[in-house]
Amino acid sequence: MNAHPLAASQVEQAARIVAPDIARGLMLLLIAIANVSLYLWGHTTDGMSMHPIDGTSFDRALGAVATVFIDARVYPMFAFLFGYGMVQFLESRWRRGVDRVSISKMMLRRHLWLIAFGAVHAVLLFEGDILGAYGLTGLILAPIFLWRTERAMKITVWVVGGLLVGVSLLLVAGLLLLDPVVGPAAWNIESSDLAGSSDDFYSAGTESPLLAMLMRLGFWVLGTPLTVLMLTVPLCVLVGMFAARRRWLEGAPSRISLQTAAIVGLGIAIVAGIPAGLITGGILQVGELAAAGYSVLSMTMGMFGGFGFVALFALVAAKVSVPLRGVWLAIAGVGRRSLSFYLFQSVILSPLLSNWGLGLGEMINTSGAFAIATGVWLLSVALAYLLERSGVRGPAEKVLRRLTYGRFDVLRPASLR
Repeated sequence: MNAHPLAASQVEQAARIVAPDIARGLMLLLIAIANVSLYLWGHTTDGMSMHPIDGTSFDRALGAVATVFIDARVYPMFAFLFGYGMVQFLESRWRRGVDRVSISKMMLRRHLWLIAFGAVHAVLLFEGDILGAYGLTGLILAPIFLWRTERAMKITVWVVGGLLVGVSLLLVAGLLLLDPVVGPAAWNIESSDLAGSSDDFYSAGTESPLLAMLMRLGFWVLGTPLTVLMLTVPLCVLVGMFAARRRWLEGAPSRISLQTAAIVGLGIAIVAGIPAGLITGGILQVGELAAAGYSVLSMTMGMFGGFGFVALFALVAAKVSVPLRGVWLAIAGVGRRSLSFYLFQSVILSPLLSNWGLGLGEMINTSGAFAIATGVWLLSVALAYLLERSGVRGPAEKVLRRLTYGRFDVLRPASLR
């Protein structure tokens, strides 16, 4: 195929759309809340959730809310927007007359460097890095689908999505059936049977900075390919690519409206997450297999919540006046620099909360952690506003852009940069 499969009218775009930027900006608040509990240490967890269960009732309630509404719902949203951005990247270069071979080389460099960014991020700060998984997914999907027709994407989404959901539901059913105490007797199991220390698995509780680095590296090396093999991230990226072809976030006509996607997607995720949330909140007490089953159910159906959040934020963006001003300009500014501010969260949270740093993660519980995460996001919004007003790119985006373009960025006309 020697030409882009989209019609010429579809690649005409007068200005940068704001919906993905606002969605990414708001998403980073949820990411901060989702990730911050990984920096807490010296606390007891229920064995299925990262949120401590040794705090106050309010702390446990917040953990339950996060389990139902945020955990395993945010990264699918990030993956969707990553796929959406891949198509936007391709089309913007295609409109400027860049040939297919050059675009493919840019994509290859971009995804390889994204993996490198993720590795550095993991080694220095956060083992839960997702950049590596997105870069690896991009390496696989870009050459296969970016130049293919929408039909190829649609068929793959249905096949992979059906396989993922079907296998997950069978696994959940098997775990529930095999649990010897599932049902009424489950209420006799004490939550302490599932309890464990939150610093048994993550580097935040490690006092030695060198050991913490080695733990993070090992976790990332194993977790990155496993995340891709679990198919949720590749599926969400592919759905984002398909949606970008259809201009879905821009409000183009579609069989599935933004309103429908928001209601149905979030509805599925919330209902599927309720049992896991009740376990985290200490209300429902079950056996280990049943708890694992409800956790799998919540995580698998969480991807629908990711789609729902994207649609919800796009609806919000549609109500915002353009050109953007004030707080919306700042939030969109965070979204335009989502890579920089994603890394910025780790730069603040990791040394502040980890045992090898200031160690505050032992002193606070879920409520304090969520407050700090929100504060970091608000600081990001303030910084993004200043960068927007000054017309300055995010530092990580600037570096990635130069590494992506290579010599081509230097040699091409200034009007195309």
